[in-house]
Amino acid sequence: MNVFNGTAGEVTRTTPDPCIQRRPQPPMSTANSVFDTRPTGSLPPDFRYDESLRLKGTFRRTGGVKPGFALGDFNSISAAKVDDGHGGLRYYDDEPYTEMDHDDLEFQVQASTIGTTQLADRRPTEPLLRKGYMVDAAAHLGAPWEPTVGHWADGQGDPDPWGPRRIDLILASRSVAPALTGYRAHRSPAAEAASDHLPVFADFDPSKVEAQTGTSGPPITGRRANGVPTGICSSTTSRRSGTSPAPTPRPSAVTRS
Repeated sequence: MNVFNGTAGEVTRTTPDPCIQRRPQPPMSTANSVFDTRPTGSLPPDFRYDESLRLKGTFRRTGGVKPGFALGDFNSISAAKVDDGHGGLRYYDDEPYTEMDHDDLEFQVQASTIGTTQLADRRPTEPLLRKGYMVDAAAHLGAPWEPTVGHWADGQGDPDPWGPRRIDLILASRSVAPALTGYRAHRSPAAEAASDHLPVFADFDPSKVEAQTGTSGPPITGRRANGVPTGICSSTTSRRSGTSPAPTPRPSAVTRS
């Protein structure tokens, strides 16, 4: 898990082991987390929830949350909810596992529902989204639903057994949410060939990001962790090469899982 903390005077990269590396400080907090669910050599499902609590703690400040983004391959379905049109709420992402029957359901489905309703385990994002601590950019903006995985075939030509899902997320903290202006997934033949995950982008207006004091402050127009101007935030992963495809020549802050 890469956590970029913009208030501690440095950037700390944390991993499940005690290894800690430090980098120069960016102007805002950005985190790129990997919540791995692969059955072989992977972390237990509960670890993804524990990681989300660590991530939440990274963004915490007295009386609120630091301005920033958490983005990457969460390997789980988002817990974000939207208006259902009838005075209630529904999940932005529908339940994708209800009709599935294969050996790996335990890594994505709530254990008590396997064989019955088979509900997605949404715990990894629940602590981050609770009370608007962070928002899921796609759900917050009411963007058309787009899967980020499910297009991939393995070396033998077998399709992804999990089907189309949206598990690559961009979460914005409470003070950044008002600045969000757009969200999209990039789909093209080149992107689908390059990775089992599609890139996702969020646009935001730096002048509308609230200062860390909780009040409106001067525009944040500095650079992200990789030195790219703010204004576009994106995430992508690549299982094939470990590198991020560059779908467009426009400036962006691309992080790698």
